[in-house]
Amino acid sequence: MVRQFALVTILVAFSSLAAFAAEPWIGKEVFCKNGAKAKVGDGEINLQLVPVPATVGDVKGDWLWLGRAWVHKDDVFLPEQALGYCTDQIRENPSAAQNWNNRGAVWNNRGEFDNAIRDFTQAIRLNPTFASAYANRGDSWSKKGKFDNALQDYTDAMRLDPSNADPFNAAAWLRATCPVKRYRDGTKAVANATTACELSGWKDSAFIDTLAAACAEAGDFPAAMKWQERAIDLAAKKSDKLDMRHRLDLYEEGRPYRETPEN
Repeated sequence: MVRQFALVTILVAFSSLAAFAAEPWIGKEVFCKNGAKAKVGDGEINLQLVPVPATVGDVKGDWLWLGRAWVHKDDVFLPEQALGYCTDQIRENPSAAQNWNNRGAVWNNRGEFDNAIRDFTQAIRLNPTFASAYANRGDSWSKKGKFDNALQDYTDAMRLDPSNADPFNAAAWLRATCPVKRYRDGTKAVANATTACELSGWKDSAFIDTLAAACAEAGDFPAAMKWQERAIDLAAKKSDKLDMRHRLDLYEEGRPYRETPEN
């Protein structure tokens, strides 16, 4: 669940583009360049921030559907190119907190959580009010099983940017599904998850999935089943639907969902 990866300008080698073009686009994960051309509805915009990485869901000519907008295929690059580019950006401008946050997001996506935490921490040192860096670091702490640290970072992120749904969702998921009992709190999880859903207009399947898990932790299995069915309907990826159906089976049995520790 890493957020606010700043789109970056990068020159993609011709050989890489040729190899990539020879393969189907659908299902590929890509990053976008800074100022990427994007179509949203009837208008065209230049993207500044997108989740990382984005998955290509459809193709129309030279345009790729990345979940929220159509982006021109010349304005994307592959995940394996992101780490090198972000490192170059840090060398060029080490005082920019966003550059450290960007590379932390790449490390986190690669499962290298210690490296991610170091970069997010540096971003926070440079900009102590950088809400997304706190939330991102919280995700890394959670993956390492450092749940106190994760909840503190999520709390700071919610305080610094109460309009951002992501840290509310992350805190709710931890409080609903944590494998360590003392961190679970169904009441707080439902409250956090509801806020995330409200901030996202009740359109994000992952947030509604979290609300279902929170309801299950709180013992309200009818509500958990209702929201889980809604999340399945909204989910775009087959793999997400399968995971959600597994959790629905648990709720139908009167059982909450528990994450497996990864540390």
